[in-house]
Amino acid sequence: MFKLVKRLTVREVSMIVLSVLFTFLTVYLELEVPTYISTITELLQTPGTGLADLWEPGLKMIGLSFASLLSAIVVGFLPLV
Repeated sequence: MFKLVKRLTVREVSMIVLSVLFTFLTVYLELEVPTYISTITELLQTPGTGLADLWEPGLKMIGLSFASLLSAIVVGFLPLV
């Protein structure tokens, strides 16, 4: 195994590191989404909550989901670069 590691080029090592980092980012973003779901649920259970109160956590949740999607796409297409 050490022979294989020694034969890796700088480009291959950097691709491995970037893949691991983007995978960690994807997992982190996916784990943050339930936080905003619970915030929205709490707001919906609170009397007097209007639609304007739901926009901020809703948009953050959608943004996190979209960022997670982009991160997963980058990991999938990184070897093609």
